[in-house]
Amino acid sequence: MEDQAKQSQTWWQKNKRLLIIIAVIILALLLVFTLAVSWFGWDWTGFTGGESKVTKTPQGTNTEYSSGKTLWDWMQLLLVPIILAIGGYWLTQIQKNREERAAAQRAETDRNIAFDNQHAAALQAYINNMSELLLEKGLRQSKPEDDIRKIARAQTLTALSFLGIRRKRSVLQFLNESGLISKVNPIINLDEADIRDARLRDIILKRVNLKGVYLYGADLRDADLRESDLQSARLDGVDLSGADLTRVNLQNAKVTKEQLSKAISLHNATMPNGSIHP
Repeated sequence: MEDQAKQSQTWWQKNKRLLIIIAVIILALLLVFTLAVSWFGWDWTGFTGGESKVTKTPQGTNTEYSSGKTLWDWMQLLLVPIILAIGGYWLTQIQKNREERAAAQRAETDRNIAFDNQHAAALQAYINNMSELLLEKGLRQSKPEDDIRKIARAQTLTALSFLGIRRKRSVLQFLNESGLISKVNPIINLDEADIRDARLRDIILKRVNLKGVYLYGADLRDADLRESDLQSARLDGVDLSGADLTRVNLQNAKVTKEQLSKAISLHNATMPNGSIHP
C-alpha cells in the first residue's frame, strides 16, 4: 500500500502540469460555450433539432431537411484541439526528460572523471613523496624512533584513507616492492591502516607485516599471503576464496571459520585462537 501511494504521488508530481493544462482548456471551452449560448441562444448549436428549407419549383414544392448537430459532432470539434495540445505537450515533455537524463548522465560522468583524476594525482604525489624519502632522505636506513619513519607512516595512512578501492592496491604493491612492510623489521607500521573494500584479487603479499590493518570487505580472492603477519587484522567480510594462507599468522584476527574454509591453504597457519592449523 505504501509503495502504491508513493507511485501515485510520483505520477501526480510528474503529470501535475499536464493535468492542470487540460483542466484549464476544458474549463475555457465550457466558458466560451456557455457565453455563446447566453448570447446567441441554442439554435446555432444544432441541439434544438434540424431545419427545414422549402423551395418552390415548376414541378411543385420541394422541402429539404438538414439534421441538427449532435453532441458527438461538437465533441469531435472540441476534442481535436485538446488532443493536439496534449500530444504536443507530451512530446515536449519526452524530449525534455531525455535532455535532462542526458545532462545528468554527462554531469555524473564528469564528476567520476574528476574524482578519478583527483585520486590518480594523489597516488602519484604519494609515490613521489615516498620516493624522495627513500632516495634522498635515507628512509630505508632510518631507525624505528626517527621522525622520518613517523612522516612516512602518516603519509601512507593518509593516502590509504583517501584513495579509492582500486588504488589502495597500488599503495600496498609499492610498499611491498620497496621493502617497507617486510615481515622482519618493517620500516612502515600499517597498524590501523584503512584498506577497506580494496580490490586485492591475485595480489602477491608474501612475508609482509599487515598487523592490525583494517581490511573490512576487501577482495583477497586468490591472493598470495604466504608467511605474512596478520595478527589482530580486521578481516570482517573479506573474501578469501582461493587465497594462500600458508604459515600466515592470524592470531587475534577478526575472521570467521567460514571465511577461512574458502582459502586454498592454511598449512601451518596460526589461527585466531593461537592454535596451529595442520
